[in-house]
Amino acid sequence: MKKITGVICAAIASLLTIGNAEAQKAVFDKGDFGLTVDYVAGRVSYGGESSLMNGVQLMGEYAFMNVINEKGSISAALILGVEGADVTGVDSYHRFRFATRGMMHYSFAPKFDVYGGINFGFVDVDKWKWEYIDGEGKKWSKSDSDADFIQPSVVAGCRYMFTKNFGVNAEATWDWFQMVACGLTFKF
Repeated sequence: MKKITGVICAAIASLLTIGNAEAQKAVFDKGDFGLTVDYVAGRVSYGGESSLMNGVQLMGEYAFMNVINEKGSISAALILGVEGADVTGVDSYHRFRFATRGMMHYSFAPKFDVYGGINFGFVDVDKWKWEYIDGEGKKWSKSDSDADFIQPSVVAGCRYMFTKNFGVNAEATWDWFQMVACGLTFKF
């Protein structure tokens, strides 16, 4: 068992070394601007019920500094998103979000970018509406919205660039609700 574990560790170390040797430069380099369009999915809780929420997110990102022998970079981003959910007892539930993000990127292999960072300055606007028709045929309805400043959240993800200017990405965010996103990245 110890030999198998040693062989596996040596193989992983060799792959990382080869990847680092080939990654001469960051995939997301200083001065690059990226535009990412994502499908997002997460969970929302309302009135004790939990429902799947999905929508779209648009992120504009600018790398302003190279780090780690120019195999990595630090970037800042602006995020806009909208999501909707089917929540029990509510006819429509939508969430609009605005956030800024700081990230560090690192290129382990050519065309492959791994990143992590923090969302901050995160504003979340919930808008919901319900309608009810009682036994006498009378229609009742109520709607409301609220805006919350949400504490910083952690994000981790990766992207693969098929060409210099086009790729795909996937990421996960952890805060008071978990969210995953995947989509397309365009680099300028």
